[in-house]
Amino acid sequence: MTASSAFSRIFGARDPGYPIRSDMTPEAELLEIIASYQRHVDDLAIWSTNSTRVHALLEVALRPRAESFRRGLEVIDFPWETLIDLVLEWHYAHPSGDREVVDQDVFNALDLALKFTRITPLEVAIRTGAYRIRKTGNDFRVHYQWNMAPEVADLYLERRSSTHETPEPSPAELEWAAKQDRKQLNKFEPPIALMRRATDRALTSIKEWQASTSEGHLADDFDLGDGLTVRSMTEVLSVLMAIAQLGELAHARVRAPGVTLVHAHRSAIIDWMKELCSNSTKPAIDVALDRLTAGLGRSVRRSLLVPNGEIVTFLPLLLFPRAFDSLMLRTAAYNPGTYGPIGQRQGNQANVWAKWFSAVSGTQVAERLKVRDATGKVVGDLDVVALDATTMRGAVFEIKWPIDAVTLPETLKIEGNITAAARQLGHVRKLLREGESEVQLPRGWPAFRDVEWTWCVGTPRQLTARPLPEPEMTAISMQYLASLGEVDTLTDVLGLLEKPDWPQAGSHYTVQKTTIELDRHRIHMDSLHLKDVDWLPRVRRSS
Repeated sequence: MTASSAFSRIFGARDPGYPIRSDMTPEAELLEIIASYQRHVDDLAIWSTNSTRVHALLEVALRPRAESFRRGLEVIDFPWETLIDLVLEWHYAHPSGDREVVDQDVFNALDLALKFTRITPLEVAIRTGAYRIRKTGNDFRVHYQWNMAPEVADLYLERRSSTHETPEPSPAELEWAAKQDRKQLNKFEPPIALMRRATDRALTSIKEWQASTSEGHLADDFDLGDGLTVRSMTEVLSVLMAIAQLGELAHARVRAPGVTLVHAHRSAIIDWMKELCSNSTKPAIDVALDRLTAGLGRSVRRSLLVPNGEIVTFLPLLLFPRAFDSLMLRTAAYNPGTYGPIGQRQGNQANVWAKWFSAVSGTQVAERLKVRDATGKVVGDLDVVALDATTMRGAVFEIKWPIDAVTLPETLKIEGNITAAARQLGHVRKLLREGESEVQLPRGWPAFRDVEWTWCVGTPRQLTARPLPEPEMTAISMQYLASLGEVDTLTDVLGLLEKPDWPQAGSHYTVQKTTIELDRHRIHMDSLHLKDVDWLPRVRRSS
């Protein structure tokens, strides 16, 4: 089943309204075409309707997914999160009117949003230099300009990390769901004992997800600010997951048309939380719900509750995140004043790199080594240094520990951090090579200048296809290294850092042409397609 069939008017003609100049590059002209489409968003008639539009938009957008769920089918390769993210972003950016919502308004808004699920990533990639473009007549051909193998590696590693099975509902939950009718769904209120059983199952799933991450996870007593800890936020999330899943089970057994959305008064949600969250106070529950509530500038990848007056709508379980630590940290970051000390504590987790290298046989590890100039002034530092004194080879890392990215802007920000880190490390390397500065290594280590060093930028999970601004430098993730399993020697690791093992085109992925039609223009763009095979990086064993 495909979701596109539910949006029959996706490619309706529109007046372009953009200026064409003879001196425009293909990149500039294509960006103008995209900008003209962005202006159509403000012209949508739905923004003059009342606040009930948010539910109408969600209901129609998720209807294909709901119907497939009801029939036991799976809609694959469809960007549900991106579509819902766009719809809610537009909704909160436009004040409500007083006109009643009509179906055509909803369809027109979703037609445009569906197209933008492809246009927005294209625009960002053009602006970051990832594509090279040529134009022939009204057709644009958009090719990858970078080696996309690191991006493919990320996709494979993320796919492996998201294969954990969620425990199946109990017979009691299935029996309850089978007895629901349409009227009862509108007054959604499962027995508290049933909710406790579903909550316990959800909590088990969260703990399993957290334990599976190669870069470690936040401790239960980690302070998230405003009286909220990881333990209490995890409890709240488990209750929300339980409610969402019970709602989907009940909706799937109701034959009347509808979507798998659950609605409840905020006061009812708080009452459930007080019963089910034994480690959370009422103020902490309020803070958690506020952080998880959608609004202007908040992505649905973090915000699981959509308010409409006193009624709160739960997003489907499909849209709940798996990167729970990332969700907790990102929602805390909505308030910069609160997030400052949280970010500092988050950065302290970077010691996982030192622990990983310490487990490699014959490897000595040091952290946070100061680099000083001739006057003794600190001009930089080396975050992690790993040395094999037998081979006189080692690795120097500049570690960046951002919150995991799940949205395009967050991904771009991390790529910017990687680029900045490479420049920073390159500057320190230049000072050390030119003898203008020196680093004091631990007692018993050889002189820094006598060791052959490999220079790297390290992140928790994200690899980057963007070329680094410094030569002979690699960006690598802890997720990538941890996927290697047991490593014999540091020499093996250094070989992989200097020449990473990436998925191979043809064997692990293909680059295929995807076409988008915008008015009289056709945009033929490269897109990545993973093959139905497994991939993990392999160490090239030293002889």
